[in-house]
Amino acid sequence: MSKGKKILIGVAGSFVVLAAAAAIAFVVIISLDPDPNELAIGAAAPSSTVKLLGTDGQPFALDAAIGDRLPVLVFYRGHW
Repeated sequence: MSKGKKILIGVAGSFVVLAAAAAIAFVVIISLDPDPNELAIGAAAPSSTVKLLGTDGQPFALDAAIGDRLPVLVFYRGHW
């Protein structure tokens, strides 16, 4: 068997192992129980428990900010 063929088989084998590991990790993550406090995509945010700060650092109620518009919430982690 030529050296090029051995390298190709090694790369293909590595790819198969990596793909299998990714598939197993995906199944494990999907099967985990969801956090009961986590909001589903598209769910209404509970305004009584959401505490937000505006760009001026002052707290505001989510209901008052939204009104009848669709909100976009951006969470900035801060310094990495």
